[in-house]
Amino acid sequence: SNIDKLNFFLNKLPTVSPSILTNDQRQQLMGQALFWRAWDYFNKVTTFGGVPLILKPQDVTDKSSLFVSRNKTSECMAQIVADLDSAIADLFENEKDSVQIMKIKEGLSNMETATDKCEDVANVIETIIVKNT
Repeated sequence: SNIDKLNFFLNKLPTVSPSILTNDQRQQLMGQALFWRAWDYFNKVTTFGGVPLILKPQDVTDKSSLFVSRNKTSECMAQIVADLDSAIADLFENEKDSVQIMKIKEGLSNMETATDKCEDVANVIETIIVKNT
């Protein structure tokens, strides 16, 4: 899945030699990867509700690590917001093109607004379910 690939990338990125990637390049790539992980989780959560939050590469030889239970929708949304906050910090710190900064800011702002609305709806639904069970 994309999330698995992004987690692998995020895990390995800090180990890349400074002779290959400068710190600025590394931070920019980190921000982009966090954005895409948030985007992927956002699409999954808006389709399915709570999903398993997997934030590190999984070890395929450890079968128990492959069976991760679902997280609450609110927990997923909180992680999406956390990834977006980190992405914003990384991208804005290293992006030099002001037009690109405006595009990124608009996209992240729209996604965060939608995330906030989805989190509100999830909280209302969760409250209704708890009251009626």
